[in-house]
Amino acid sequence: MLDDDALRQILTTCPTVAVLGLNDDPSKAAYYVPAYLHEQGYRVIGVNPKLAGQRFFGEVVRSTLAEIGEPIDLVDVFRR
Repeated sequence: MLDDDALRQILTTCPTVAVLGLNDDPSKAAYYVPAYLHEQGYRVIGVNPKLAGQRFFGEVVRSTLAEIGEPIDLVDVFRR
């Protein structure tokens, strides 16, 4: 397990985050966690085939990670 300093280092050097499993329900962590990241200045790109084409946090949601087509610094995974 990473300590706080290691986590801080990762988060301060990863400005673009792909969120696999983004949810459109504000009561779900897969929505409010990326919303918080966006509010803190991160670029958040959602990945969810059910929401593909919709816009969240200023970005179009993709169906798959491969569709992003540009470098991603961090992937945040939400699953059932």
